[in-house]
Parts: sequence; structure tokens; C-alpha cells
Amino acid sequence: MQNYELTCLAQALDMLLLVLIPRRSGPLPPLLHCGYPYPVEKLEELVATKFGHAMETAEHGFSFTSMVYRLEEAIGHTANLKIVWGEGQELGFLSLCTNMRSPKLAETEPKLKQLLGVEGPMKWYLDMEY
Repeated sequence: MQNYELTCLAQALDMLLLVLIPRRSGPLPPLLHCGYPYPVEKLEELVATKFGHAMETAEHGFSFTSMVYRLEEAIGHTANLKIVWGEGQELGFLSLCTNMRSPKLAETEPKLKQLLGVEGPMKWYLDMEY
């Protein structure tokens, strides 16, 4: 388990450094996610607006799984909602891949940027649960 205070010093990375890519021998690097920080509340609103589906609250059976499924359908790629550390705080994060498994995202990134209305390239963030 990582030291929380040390984890909180981590900054988002623009590029995945070679030392953070797992090798066949040696220790595993920390788990990083690639994608965009995006508040969960805004994702709920986005799904309701873009897909015409009113999301229910957690007390009434709201499912993050169904929300992520709709987003995956729209971008044609798997995604995960995670908690990561970046910008001096814990962030809700829409992750498309990790440093343990990093598919090519050339077709997916523009679709996701358009859907979320975000600018700039995706970044790598440290997983808070790893």
C-alpha cells in the first residue's frame, strides 16, 4: 500500500515515462490511469443531456455502471470511473487505459474530447486505490 502523504505529492504526467511501464522482471511501477479528470456530477448531467436518459440518484438505484456503459458506447472504447490524485486533490476521473495495459487511443481521444467538451491531451494520473 502506498503512503498517502507521498501519493499526494504526485503530479499529472503529459507522457508515460519508460520507468512507469511494467517490465517482465523487476518491481511493478505504481498504477497510472490515462484520461481526463471530470466531476462525477457532470458525467451524470452529460449522460442525461446527450443520451436523453435521466439518471437516478444513488438512493433510487443509480448505477455508475450504466452511466459508464453509455459513455463507452458513444466513444467506442472501454472506460472506468476512478479516483486519482492530481492538481492537489482527489479527482473523479474517466480512465481509458492504464500503464499496465495501454491500447492505442488515436481514434478514441477525439471522440471523448468532443463528448466531454475538454481541451488538450489526456494525462496520466496516479491511482488512489492501488
